[in-house]
Amino acid sequence: MILTELLKSMRRFSRSKSCWARNFFFISAFVLMFLLFSGCNSSGDEGGVAAEEETPVVEVPLVQEPVVEPEPFLCPFCGEAIPENSIYCFRCGKKIEDFGREEPWHSLSSLDELVGLWLAEDGARINYPDFSLQKDSRMLSFSWPEESVTLTWAQYAEENGLSLNDMWEKRNIYRAAIHGEILADENGSQLGFILRRDSLGDIYARRQLFVPEKIVRDNLLFFIVSPDGNAIRTNGLFRFFSSICFTLEGSESVYKKGVEQ
Repeated sequence: MILTELLKSMRRFSRSKSCWARNFFFISAFVLMFLLFSGCNSSGDEGGVAAEEETPVVEVPLVQEPVVEPEPFLCPFCGEAIPENSIYCFRCGKKIEDFGREEPWHSLSSLDELVGLWLAEDGARINYPDFSLQKDSRMLSFSWPEESVTLTWAQYAEENGLSLNDMWEKRNIYRAAIHGEILADENGSQLGFILRRDSLGDIYARRQLFVPEKIVRDNLLFFIVSPDGNAIRTNGLFRFFSSICFTLEGSESVYKKGVEQ
């Protein structure tokens, strides 16, 4: 109603010819428009605020990532867990930065590098020089792992009505009967069995091959020695240059320098 009456008054003033009436008309029109626009903007703002207040807020739960424990630092030589910035391993004593710098294994340059008793984990042995044949010439011996033959000897004694103790007293005779004759070639190599009896009376046999030094010298490439000179491996084929067919092939077994027990 107020707006209608105001519009009627403005029309009456607009028809007036006086200057102040026309000025009043324009001023009133400007004030009316200002009030109308101000009201619209206020209504819009209130609606916007209301809309924002009515919009529900969705809370997204935080997902906590699992804590990953760092992997332990292991010694590259022995595998012991050690502090990451260690210079030396407290277990094996080796310097960490030296890993991968090891010198390679190499072939023998002379028989002097082969001197000693070399023992493998399975009981095999290499011995140079070996004088157990009681010969003046220097020999090298290959020995295979020892085996218990007590039952074999006891059966032979029972079948032939013999005493095991008497057989042992004459063991060189019965060794050939039970294990076969010693094989020998024209170069002096010999293949046979070495016997041993312990305090309990059990008998053990070890196959052993004796090779003269001159044949060993022609097979230096068969042996590979570690950088520190404390271990050897065999490689390829050991050649006997013999009419008797001895066969000896290298393996990856490691023989470490040791002492006869």
